[in-house]
Amino acid sequence: MPANNTAPAPQASSSAPLSLDPDNFADYQNTLFEALMDTTRATQFLNPAELDFYKASSPGFDSRLQNAGDRILVLCNKLIAHAADSSASGRRALAKRDAAGFGNDEDLVERFDEVVDVVDNLLEMADVNLDEVTGRLLKTAPKLPPTQSAMVLQVASRSGGPRSSVNVIHSANIQRPQLHFEDRIDNSNRPFVRRITHKPNAKRPLDYGLPGSDDISPEMRSHLETLRISDVASSQYSLPHPYEYEIQNIDYPKHMFAIRPEQLYDTMDKTPFTWVDTEEKLNELAKILDGVNEIAIDLEVGNSG
Repeated sequence: MPANNTAPAPQASSSAPLSLDPDNFADYQNTLFEALMDTTRATQFLNPAELDFYKASSPGFDSRLQNAGDRILVLCNKLIAHAADSSASGRRALAKRDAAGFGNDEDLVERFDEVVDVVDNLLEMADVNLDEVTGRLLKTAPKLPPTQSAMVLQVASRSGGPRSSVNVIHSANIQRPQLHFEDRIDNSNRPFVRRITHKPNAKRPLDYGLPGSDDISPEMRSHLETLRISDVASSQYSLPHPYEYEIQNIDYPKHMFAIRPEQLYDTMDKTPFTWVDTEEKLNELAKILDGVNEIAIDLEVGNSG
C-alpha cells in the first residue's frame, strides 16, 4: 500500500494552553484562531467518502477519529449550554434537549436547528451591544427587537479603492407607526372576527353565511345554531372573509382586457402640476378620477439627504 494514500494526522500544538483572562485576551484570541486554522487545514485532507478506507489502512485511525469526535461533541455541548444560559430564548432552545445534551453526531445533525437558535440569539445580542457602545442605539430608546437595530454594510468602491461603511438604520430610535393606530394590531392566535359594520359594493349582505341570513339552507342554519353562532359577535370560530363571495365571483370589467397604445409621460417642464392642499381641490381631483378608467401613481420616494 503506498504511503501517500494515508491521510496525515493533525499535529498537536506543543505550547501549553492559555487561560482566558483580560490581561492576555489578545494572545488567547490569536492562539484560538491558530488552532481553528490548523484544524480546518487538517480536515482538508479527509474526504468523508474515503474515511472507511483510512480506517482499514491505518491502525488506530478509527479510534483517534472517534476520540476527536467525542471531544468536539463535548465542547459543542458546553458551548451551547454556556451560550443558552445568557438569554431566555437560548434557555428555551436548550430546554428542548435532554440533560445529557447531544448524544452523537447524528443527534447533532438532526437537531441542528436548536444550535442555530442559540447562535442567532448570540449574534443579535452582540449586534445590540455593539450599537450601544458605538452610540447608534441609545439606551433610553424604546425597547425594540434586536433585528430593529442599526446595521453596517461594507460597500466596495467601483474604482478599486478601500471599502466604505454605510449605516443602514432599522428604526433604531423611532417608534413603530402601528403603535399609534387607533385600531390596535392583534396578532394573537384567536378566531377571525369581522370588524366592519357595513359592506360597500356588496353582492351579498354582511351576515351572509350566518343563521340570520336568508342565503343559507335550513340544515346549515340548524348546524350553526347548534354551535351557538347567531351573529358575528357570538362566533367562537373563524368566520369567512366578509368579501369572500365577491372575491370568488368577481366580474372583471371589459376595459381591463382592452389593448391600448402606450402613453409615455412628458418631461417635467411640459407636465402641469396641481398641489392639492384644500378640501375643495381634493373634491375636484375626486371628480376627475371618477371619470377615468385608469390612473398611474408614482410611489417611488427619492431622498438625497
